[in-house]
Amino acid sequence: MSSCAMRAPQSTGEVEELRARLQEAQETLDAIRSGAVDAIVVDGPEGRRVFTLQGAEHPYRVLAETMNEGAASLGGDGTILFCNRRLGEILEVPQAQLLGSPIIHYLKEEQRGAFGLLLAAAATAPRRGEFECATSRAETTVLFSLSPLGVGGGEGICLVATDLSEQKKLERALENFAAQLSRSNEELSQFAHLASHDLQEPLRHIVGFGDMLQEHSAGMSPEAADCAGRMQKAARRMSELIEGLLQYSRVFGSGELPQAIDLARVTAEVMLDLHQEIQQFHARITVEALPRVYAAPSHMRQLLRNLLSNALKFQSAGATPEIRIGSQLLPEGRWEISVQDNGIGFDQRAQARIFRPFQRLHNSNYPGSGMGLAICHRIVNTYGGSIRATSELGRGSTFYFTVPAVRAEDGAENGLRE
Repeated sequence: MSSCAMRAPQSTGEVEELRARLQEAQETLDAIRSGAVDAIVVDGPEGRRVFTLQGAEHPYRVLAETMNEGAASLGGDGTILFCNRRLGEILEVPQAQLLGSPIIHYLKEEQRGAFGLLLAAAATAPRRGEFECATSRAETTVLFSLSPLGVGGGEGICLVATDLSEQKKLERALENFAAQLSRSNEELSQFAHLASHDLQEPLRHIVGFGDMLQEHSAGMSPEAADCAGRMQKAARRMSELIEGLLQYSRVFGSGELPQAIDLARVTAEVMLDLHQEIQQFHARITVEALPRVYAAPSHMRQLLRNLLSNALKFQSAGATPEIRIGSQLLPEGRWEISVQDNGIGFDQRAQARIFRPFQRLHNSNYPGSGMGLAICHRIVNTYGGSIRATSELGRGSTFYFTVPAVRAEDGAENGLRE
């Protein structure tokens, strides 16, 4: 059996030489770790070979130069040590001129104090803020994101700058459009109110003269009496249409803000309002557990009143209305409320039509203006929801609508109420 042993140093000089070589190797490793070494030259059988350590940094520089955000490394005092081309484009300053200058010089003077505080806070934890920069453009809003960064063992800040100018311009345009739309809606609401008032006045005269003719119908021919009766019906029908249009325009005129409301309580109030109709038709109404929802109370009251009123109204002669109101939580954080009845129903192919203004599927034996479901549709759309119906002639209908659930930030629990 053969053995191999390491030769021990023969003298004190050899020991010292080995120690020096180990010290040199340790210093080289420390320099590599700290980034102080740019390259290593190695002597080998194939001659001298150079290994460049800066190559590892190259992909990060390419990334910084090609990104769509401004990027820079700052000293603890805010001096720009490195920056990419995009930062120069945002600030409208040549990239070479930015190097070595304080970043704070490129902000509007009145905002430099706030940025200084943000910079100081970013030495220990990430911070961000929006600032106006002094450029040739009318307004240049920049979002600065700052994070602590170790540079050569010292303190430094990593800065990312996002130009928000176009976004702010779009936000202002959207705000202006919303203001114009609000004014248009207000003007439309006022017009509808005035127009309905002006239209109702001559109708009242027509109805009044019709009543006088009805009182003297004994001396009229059958044809004349029939014409007077038709005139009365047409005038009252026109009055209902005008009143329906006025209600449609008033849906958003109350100024009531959305809030967490108990839908079970709103339903009870609606049933109290419809107490006379419920007693008249001997209706049986079952109300299942209903949730708290996020909406304006007046909207939910109008919505449920219209649906319940229809369920009571569109019934076969002599039938006892049976109505069930239920709810179901949907995955997207909304409640689906259902109103089911055993009424006369309608052809399912007409579903799209029934939510349009002034649409009536049934004859004049059933009173109404044809605006009730259009109002429901408008209310539901306001909350980004949907409304639909399933029905079969002679078998009843079920209407479904969705409404936002109460969120934790709305200050109330989200649950069902009996």
